[in-house]
Amino acid sequence: MSTGSIESYLAALKAGIPITEPQLRHLCSVVKSLLVEECSVTAVSSPVNVCGDIHGQFYDLLELFTTGGEIPAKSYVFMGDFVDRGHNSVETLLLLLCLKALYPAHITLLRGNHESRQITQVRELAKREARSASPTSRAPLREPPFASPPSRAPLREPPRAMIDRKEFSS
Repeated sequence: MSTGSIESYLAALKAGIPITEPQLRHLCSVVKSLLVEECSVTAVSSPVNVCGDIHGQFYDLLELFTTGGEIPAKSYVFMGDFVDRGHNSVETLLLLLCLKALYPAHITLLRGNHESRQITQVRELAKREARSASPTSRAPLREPPFASPPSRAPLREPPRAMIDRKEFSS
């Protein structure tokens, strides 16, 4: 993986510039390869910032990093539901995926119910994708990196994080 290209995607997203479809496919491929190798229970060391539902609130997410500290200086566990309801669901998810690709040991992404194919097709992400004025196709997000369970996870077991021997799940 070329981290330079992922860093350029991250910079573009933060500047409000959409990434291209080939870049999107590359990012999803990189993150999917990381996620399938994770166990369904991820051990996380404190101190760590635990964040609830983001729901597509891109600018709130940027503010969260301003307030709580930037990755990799700080570590984060995101409890799922990255998309839906907010106006920037695609950008929010892509920003988190860039951070996962660049700093996998500093960010844990737990899949919520909004990161499933069924919810994505029915809810706001699909609607916004259809209305998007962006020239970039969002087809890779219809089959998000979260669609495949971790290779070392029992089938249907929800992803969880263990922080100082306390279990967290979305």
